[in-house]
Formats: sequence, C-alpha cells, structure tokens
Amino acid sequence: MMTDNYDSKILVSGAGSFIGKQLIRHLLSSANNKIVACQRPRSSKLLHGPALVYETADLLDFARQDALFKKHQPDYVFHLAAITRLGPAEENPILAVRTNYFGTKMLADLCIKHSVKSFMAVSSNLAREAESVVGLTKYLSEIYLRNQTGGKCKMVSFRMPNVPGSPGSVTELFKKQLISGGPITITDARMERRFIERDKAAELLSNCMTYSKPGDVFIMANENTNIADLAAEMIKKSGKDIKIRLIGAKAGEKLIEQKYEGDEIIKTGIPGLAVLKNDWQQDKVENALKKLKNKSENHHYDLLMKKLELSLQME
Repeated sequence: MMTDNYDSKILVSGAGSFIGKQLIRHLLSSANNKIVACQRPRSSKLLHGPALVYETADLLDFARQDALFKKHQPDYVFHLAAITRLGPAEENPILAVRTNYFGTKMLADLCIKHSVKSFMAVSSNLAREAESVVGLTKYLSEIYLRNQTGGKCKMVSFRMPNVPGSPGSVTELFKKQLISGGPITITDARMERRFIERDKAAELLSNCMTYSKPGDVFIMANENTNIADLAAEMIKKSGKDIKIRLIGAKAGEKLIEQKYEGDEIIKTGIPGLAVLKNDWQQDKVENALKKLKNKSENHHYDLLMKKLELSLQME
C-alpha cells in the first residue's frame, strides 16, 4: 500500500507524451517523490513503481481536474498536455486555443485554488515572434502566467525546443522517408531549428522548477541546426542514394527560429539555458492577439477570443 511519506507530491499533465514519460523517469530517480501521472484515457501506462499513480482526465474537464487536485494535493505541477503540431492547430484553431491557452489557464487557476507551490508550463520555441496558432497560444499563455505572479504559487514557463525522436518531429519524418526510399522533403535549404535531447529536456524542466523565480520564462540559447544539413547527414548514415526535395512552407511555419540576443536574456549557471527578460511589451501582446484573431472567422472562435482578451485584462 502506498503511503504519503514523500518529500514532494508532483502532478504531471500530458504524462503519456514523449517528454512526459522521460520527465517522470527523472523525477522518480532524483528524489523521494510521489508522481501523479495525468493523461488521457487512450494513453498507455509504460512506467511502473510504488511512487507512481496514474490518473485519466481530459485537460479541459474542470470537474475531473479539480477532483484530482483535491485527491492528491500536489506540491508541484508540470504541465505538458498541449496541441504542439502546426498542422492540427492551424486546421482547428478553436481546439488549439481551448487546449493550449485555456487548458493552461485552468490548471494555473487550480494551482492557486489548491495552494500548489509551483506550476511549470511547457511553452514552445514557436512563441518567439509567433506566427502560428501553436506559437501564439503558447506566447499568450506565458503572458497569463506572468500576470499571476502576485500569488503564493510560483508560475514558470519553459520554451521547449524541438526534441529529436518525438512523434511528428522532423527526425522521425526523415526516418520514414528514408525507409520508403525518399525523397527527403524540407521547406527550404535555409531552414534552421533549435534542438534538445529528451533526457536533457526532462532534467532542465526539473532544474527550472527548483531554481526559478515567479514569472520566469526559460529558453535554450544554443545554436540552431540547419535542416538541410541534418537531412544530408541522415542520408549519409543510411547509405542510400536519397534525394532532397524542397516543398515550400506550411501554414504558420517559420524559415528560421530567431536567436536570442544578449540584451534579451539573463544567463543561468547551466550552459545554454537562459531566462528571457523583455518579450512582453504591450504592443507585442496586442500584435499577438491580432494575429491569433485572424486565424479564423468562425463566430464561436470570435467569442473565444473575446474571452481570452478578458482573461488577459486587455479590454
């Protein structure tokens, strides 16, 4: 029988995700933690242990999430559940806004209600000068969390870079294309992305939760990788004669993930990890809202956006 003799109780939303599983492994190995792994019903239970409890819940089910907070009384919450792929979010912006923005807001509000010590939301590199639905919803979620810094629960964000091997990642796409005989398809020969390995991402999330200040947004300031070079390297390793074909940008897709300049960040003691310090000017927030509003002309989407604006106290 499980006892409550733990140093910390930690709830992880999106526990069945690629990063979620690795984060749980790290949290179980690094301290005497009880982990509440919260995921959707269709997710599989791949990890086991006396300190690990699985709970099923939809992110947007307030009553269920509230009941889980009451039941487990977590000290810390890591929020990973989200729509992260460009295509699905651009095709269904209503669901993306509900999931990425209002799902984050709801969990943050529950953390305040249930006296959680710290809340860590996984944001995205796409929040940098955002153009896509994913990037815009993640950026505005950061704003909401920063607006809650006056309370007792510490609200923190981490802009996750691309993770090789994750479902839908460019490396997985290239692997499938290599197996099928090609061609390898990329947007543009100049395209660049920033990457982080899964185990490193989990370690950094844990460290950022521990050493952060309220309202911190962590970013990776490591160098970009040219996607054409990555494709060429994977082709070389495969030993196959595979061609590269340029296909043009998808909706919301950037050519290059902009680098963070020295005056935009505060370096930490961890190589490549920094805290963002000046990405929340009023005009930037208003511009992000305008871009997100233009993603759909649906009446229900308009009402959702008005609700979003009110939650940011923009009206």
